[in-house]
Amino acid sequence: MLYSTTRNEFLPDIVARRLLASNVRCLARRERLLATLFCLLLCGCSTPAFVHEDYARLRPQTVALASIENRTVYPLRGVRFGGAIQRSLLGARPHDIPFLLLSSLGETLTEKGYRVVEQPGTPSAGTAAEATVVCTIESWNARTGSLPYMKLRYRLELRRNSNGAGNGKAELFRTTSTAAGDGRSSRRFLDVEGSIRASVRRALRELPDA
Repeated sequence: MLYSTTRNEFLPDIVARRLLASNVRCLARRERLLATLFCLLLCGCSTPAFVHEDYARLRPQTVALASIENRTVYPLRGVRFGGAIQRSLLGARPHDIPFLLLSSLGETLTEKGYRVVEQPGTPSAGTAAEATVVCTIESWNARTGSLPYMKLRYRLELRRNSNGAGNGKAELFRTTSTAAGDGRSSRRFLDVEGSIRASVRRALRELPDA
């Protein structure tokens, strides 16, 4: 039998079982709701993109990738996830976040029909490409222990280069995107590369094909 603190008496077994079942259902619904909200927060998102109104005429065929600019205070070229035991058993390798961003950008732009060349150095460096993609990491939030998660926010800009053809420089495309992943479930590990690749695809979804 179950004792009721509100009525100061023992409840019959049938009533007690019904109350327990009701409480269990309420807790299960609350956990499902919290899990859904948490997944929505971590799924990653992109802001509505800006596309130049005359993009059809200014559309570049050759695009250069400028070096990723990291505006956070964190060194992101050797990020390791997982606890000490996971690292020793699985040999967790470091992740170069700027490189993963750059390679995902090149891969996605190529799939959209652009000819991609790497342009090391600053975005203002001279290049024979018609436009340059400038990627700026704006924020980074992560837990790298045995219950890892990550949230990476970055801005993408496609800038037309001055090529002497009378077109001048212009911002052709701009968007902000977030790559997020959660590895706190014991059934899976944090997929850093997959999260970044998926976020880049979302970010460039509104960029017209070449």
